[in-house]
Amino acid sequence: MRPATFMENFVRPSVYFADMTSDRLLVAVDPDVQLPFVAVNDIGTAAAAAFAQPEHFHGVELELAGDVRSFREIAEGLSQALAANIELSTSREDIHDEGPMAAFFQGQRYMSAHPAPARPDLAANLGVPTTTFKEWTRSTLPGRHHGPIGG
Repeated sequence: MRPATFMENFVRPSVYFADMTSDRLLVAVDPDVQLPFVAVNDIGTAAAAAFAQPEHFHGVELELAGDVRSFREIAEGLSQALAANIELSTSREDIHDEGPMAAFFQGQRYMSAHPAPARPDLAANLGVPTTTFKEWTRSTLPGRHHGPIGG
């Protein structure tokens, strides 16, 4: 199993947010490139299905995703879910090529240029249900702090 980027990365505190908790997503990718995301619960669901039906999953390399979204769409979805204006910053001034975040941003650039092949229909074809980003925000973010922590 090869899961896509975890949707849970958007739960603050998170490296995706400036200062870990702000209302500003920092990304070094083209904000309109469609990328796969997966809810971590879906990984358990897929693993359970594989153990329950080993003959069905024998030799399968599942590229697991529940949704495919751009970071622009992610910011819009988070804004709705958190009742906050989540800004998407792709400014070179915010993206540091040196320091502790350099490897993170380098990984994002690679991800943008070489998106993972994970798609929701790959799991669906095996009978594995997955979670869309909208479903994930509804089940995971309600009751979370709305807006910057401490702000």
